[in-house]
Amino acid sequence: MFAAMRHLILLMFLLGGMPAFGFTAKSGGQLAERMVPIIRAVPVPMGEITDEAGRGLSLDRFAGEVSIVTLWATWCHVCEGELPKLNELARALNDSRIRVRPITIDQDTVPTAAIRRYMDDHGLDALPILRDLQFAVWRKVGARGTPTTIFVDKFSQVVAAIVGGGVDWQDDELMAWLRALADAETATQSRQLLTSLTK
Repeated sequence: MFAAMRHLILLMFLLGGMPAFGFTAKSGGQLAERMVPIIRAVPVPMGEITDEAGRGLSLDRFAGEVSIVTLWATWCHVCEGELPKLNELARALNDSRIRVRPITIDQDTVPTAAIRRYMDDHGLDALPILRDLQFAVWRKVGARGTPTTIFVDKFSQVVAAIVGGGVDWQDDELMAWLRALADAETATQSRQLLTSLTK
């Protein structure tokens, strides 16, 4: 009997009738309240960003890892409260497959040295400096305000977004979803993790 049930569950999973890995967002939880799931295939927004040394790169470079990408700015008061929580998350993550990658939209009138001072002054020692100097990622995400966070899975696709601050970044449910993203074996499985939020 148990063998037959296992086969039925596997069949339902393969047909897309169940969320991958048994993950289901709970009703009334933070994911249900804050997360905007993206179930269709949406590739990571391309466009050059730069690191602290001024080297150009794009987000698809991080394929194979789950990226929490928060668009922020030094002048954003909400970001000032959100970045320390993201820094704590980056420190707490013991899974090298999940990374916090905030990207500042400060333009070149704000030198990188000033952003480094801002991060040092706010104790943001676990976060990299990444810059979107040409609004390349910002425009493709369609962001309307800071902070805006997109979640990029290891298959280089955007699977969800959160707009605004006040996120509990170490919420158990959020962490379970991030780990499930890191464990997903296919791009379709990855996107299906939040299907319960779209019903």
